[in-house]
Amino acid sequence: FFAEIYPVAAPGAQFLFTSAPPQMGNYLRNLTANRLYLRRGDEISNLLQRSGWRTKGVRKTWLQEQWLCQKDGVKIKGLMKHYEYEENSGHGFGRGPGR
Repeated sequence: FFAEIYPVAAPGAQFLFTSAPPQMGNYLRNLTANRLYLRRGDEISNLLQRSGWRTKGVRKTWLQEQWLCQKDGVKIKGLMKHYEYEENSGHGFGRGPGR
């Protein structure tokens, strides 16, 4: 998926996606009709890097991980000006406007 969207993404493009790590709660969710593809964080990080994406931030809960990524090579200054976050801190993306 990451390699497929890279060629059509604009320079410096960002995207946010959610992954499900292999945790007991996610294994239980697979017993329902909802199919989850469980991936470890290091697997996703390697896939992103090999596909040319840079991880800007990750927010983790016990069931999900949210990843903010940017097409590598170009940094757009001020693109996230409304959000305060620590890059690659593992603390998430911070507060949005008015929060």
